Amino acid sequence: MVKGLRLAAALVAVAVMSAGCVTLQEQYAGRVEKASDRTLYAAFYPLPFGEKSGYDVAVYDDMVRITKRFATVDLMGEAEQRYLAETSGSDPVLQSYLDVAVKRGGTVNAYKGILNQQLFSIPGVTDFWGQARKMSREDTAYLEFDSAGKLRSALIRRGAFTNGSLGIGVHAESLVLSGGLVRSIENRISNRDLDNAFLRKVR
Repeated sequence: MVKGLRLAAALVAVAVMSAGCVTLQEQYAGRVEKASDRTLYAAFYPLPFGEKSGYDVAVYDDMVRITKRFATVDLMGEAEQRYLAETSGSDPVLQSYLDVAVKRGGTVNAYKGILNQQLFSIPGVTDFWGQARKMSREDTAYLEFDSAGKLRSALIRRGAFTNGSLGIGVHAESLVLSGGLVRSIENRISNRDLDNAFLRKVR
């Protein structure tokens, strides 16, 4: 009996040690392979924007998070203006998202910032910024629907501003939502909410 317990303990220790050797990149790659929407996940991991793009990506069970820090400024008002100026131009994250949806026959609708803000409060959407100041009402939300009109994925974005010794860091965050988080959207957001916030059909 004692030998059996020792053997079991040894096997557990080996398993723990083996798990500790898995790199973060391997964890992310594994999540992509097991994702409920593997095609969408694979569009963002590994990042297709190039090593010098400044973007970072993290992969979770029902969410891909893409972030970019693009400025350090002295004043909060300046930080907000810098964020709005930066995000008013081309958006490779949005382009990749639209490319996937169109290729698989989906439809993407754009919605006002009021819905974008709502979607950040959906249960399961992690707030990675703690007490940092955030702004999400200024950004457009995008929802993908399949050919039958069923919600398939979402892209939400916001700015985040962090205080540091050198000033205020200006960050852009994009979250691609799928799987269980899409079901949460269906349960929490009404058709009236969608109708009131609708801007246009993108593709």
